[in-house]
Amino acid sequence: MKNFLGFAIGLFFVMGFISSAEASKIQQAEITGGAVVVAGNQAAKAAPITWESVQVTTSNNGGVFKFTTSILPVACTTPVVSGTPSGNAYYVAQSGGSDSNSCGQAKDPATPKQTIHSALSCLTPGATVYVKAGTYAEEFKEREVPSGTSWDRPVTIAAYPRDRPVLRPNGGVRVFTFVEPQQYIVIDGFVMDAIHQSRDVVKMTCSACNSGKSAHYIRIQNSELMNAKYQGVLAMGPGHELINIKSHDNGLACFGKGLCHGVYWTGSNGIIRHSEFYNNKEGFGIHIYNGSIHSGVSNHLVEGNFIHDNQEGMVISQGDNNIVQNNIVYNNTNQGIQEYSETGLKLLHNTLWDNGKGFASTGSDTVIQDNISDKGGGGQNTYTSDPQFVSVGTDFHLHPNSPAKTAGSDGGEVGAYGNGNTCVGPSW
Repeated sequence: MKNFLGFAIGLFFVMGFISSAEASKIQQAEITGGAVVVAGNQAAKAAPITWESVQVTTSNNGGVFKFTTSILPVACTTPVVSGTPSGNAYYVAQSGGSDSNSCGQAKDPATPKQTIHSALSCLTPGATVYVKAGTYAEEFKEREVPSGTSWDRPVTIAAYPRDRPVLRPNGGVRVFTFVEPQQYIVIDGFVMDAIHQSRDVVKMTCSACNSGKSAHYIRIQNSELMNAKYQGVLAMGPGHELINIKSHDNGLACFGKGLCHGVYWTGSNGIIRHSEFYNNKEGFGIHIYNGSIHSGVSNHLVEGNFIHDNQEGMVISQGDNNIVQNNIVYNNTNQGIQEYSETGLKLLHNTLWDNGKGFASTGSDTVIQDNISDKGGGGQNTYTSDPQFVSVGTDFHLHPNSPAKTAGSDGGEVGAYGNGNTCVGPSW
């Protein structure tokens, strides 16, 4: 959760941790979970600070003053980005932008393009388009976004630092559609609203699906995906990544009961990490399934996600060597985590609470270990008693004296914050 305190001069002066001279230069304070980030127009001083009766850490990074409570470790906070991006960059801005500006001119933030589509013609592997704040009524169809060549040289479309542009097309099928041979593309920092689109927010797909070819290695990060008629993300093909996203309120006009999800994945070698899936009322938060076209939902890593208030929590089926760990699955109407016909699946250090059901597993060699589940579900060291959460629904850390702190197979903590994990869900 993120709240902006604006010009928080009075608050910071009263709290007494920063001088009135420094407070007068504070531009913005940003609360992310238990973290607070303060940005000012001078280099703030590192100093001892108390926030909500907890000693906090401080840092000074290029004129940005940042402090984080022990409630949410530094690794979980969104870093403050200041200054102007560098490298092979182009700029888009609705205010002051013009599509008649050349690519050379668009390298200067003072002479940007006005639409993202116009800037796409400037992109080569390793380049980035930075998009300033505004609402862009643009749909990105098959093959419109050029490809990168590797994760070291992707093509990136990103929000300008500290901005949060909205992509809300005025009609069509999706916000983004990717097909083969599109690859190594990063979409970073947007609100993607499919309220006017006929199907999904994002689809990674294929044009000749029976050939086994599809878009691959597409990364969506630091973004919000919402209001799809069907799926938040529909992913076919290998190597896609969802990192630090929110996918919610999808399935608004689903084509069948229980068939529209926060993400529907039918491919291999994917990553879903530190994301949140909620209010997807016609299906699962995360649905990983061995489909008839792109088979082999294997070698996925699903970790550190918060999956809550969906019709179903998560299903993973008919794949090999998938890992599901350090997730919180809470208050889903029916299933918590459902698995069937998997080989080599590991369900480790997850917290399942207040779902209709706990674990359901049919895999012959599935490892279920060191989880918390109020509905049970078997496995080793599954903790089913009250584990003494700090606050059910908002903070699933365990109280210091919780017996679940030492209930793990290694004598350590069970549940989502076990095995050294400090972060669940997105950092914004």
